[in-house]
Amino acid sequence: MVIERRPESFDDVFMNALHQSKLIGVHGRNHSGKTRLIRDLISHTGGTHIEVDDHLEQPPDGRTYLERVKAGELMQIIRMSQKPVFLDSFIVLDVLEKINVQADYLIFCERLTDVSNFRFNQALEKTYDDYEERRDPRDSASKIFTFNLFLV
Repeated sequence: MVIERRPESFDDVFMNALHQSKLIGVHGRNHSGKTRLIRDLISHTGGTHIEVDDHLEQPPDGRTYLERVKAGELMQIIRMSQKPVFLDSFIVLDVLEKINVQADYLIFCERLTDVSNFRFNQALEKTYDDYEERRDPRDSASKIFTFNLFLV
């Protein structure tokens, strides 16, 4: 399996913007390359990766993903973390609104590969579809990365 990312490299303007940012929001559909990209960026910038999925109240008990986000815990972790902080969520604009924080920079990740044969959480896919319709995350992004998967 080969994963292609566009753009492949990080230009100086982009890297300078990240170095000057305290909080970077990264969003995009599930399995769109967010975590892979953040790991690569941290290897160049340092900083902290915070996955919102790790800060959800359990069990779901019928609550939406956003209702389960532990806002106080996220805010505390963001404050205490080494900068820049990469906040990783498929609905990052909603999460930022919930915790009443604004990102300095927004990155959108999109997947080109047809992944219809993978089994994703249908409720989360619907949540993202609603988010995309309400927020137009691609349009709000400072930078867009596109990922394509090739099976070899």
